[in-house]
Amino acid sequence: MLDFITEKFTDIVSKCLDKNAKELNTTKKNVQLIFKLRGDGEAEYLITKEYTTIKVLNFMEVLGVKIDFKGYSLFVPDFIKGALNRFCESDNIELNKVSVVTYFNDNKEMIMWLYNGNQYVKQIELESLFNTEDILSQ
Repeated sequence: MLDFITEKFTDIVSKCLDKNAKELNTTKKNVQLIFKLRGDGEAEYLITKEYTTIKVLNFMEVLGVKIDFKGYSLFVPDFIKGALNRFCESDNIELNKVSVVTYFNDNKEMIMWLYNGNQYVKQIELESLFNTEDILSQ
C-alpha cells in the first residue's frame, strides 16, 4: 500500500511541477513545490521558481483538478501535516519554520529537502511523509 501511495504522490507532484513550469515558461527542474505549515497549523503549498515564491496553491490546485473524484484531498493533506509536525519534533524545528522543498533533478528523480527556516536540515525520503502508523490510523 505504501508503494502505491508514494507512486501516486510522485505522479501528482510531477504533474503539478510540469504544469507550473509550462505556465512560468521554464523547465521542470527550475520549479519547486514546497510544503509548509500555515499559522493555523494546516498544510500550505507553494510554487517557487528557482526558490523564489511565485504562488500559493490549495491542495486541489496541486492535484490539478476542480473535483477530486479519487479522494486524495481527503487524506493526503493530513499525511503532509502529520509529517511536518513529526519533522518539527524529531529535528527540533519550530512549526512556523518547517518546510519540505520538492523538486525533480536532471535524472527525473524526485528529491525532497527538509528546511528549518532558510537553513537546510537534511534530505528526506518520500516514505517519511507517509509512514505506516499514519496509514493504519486513518
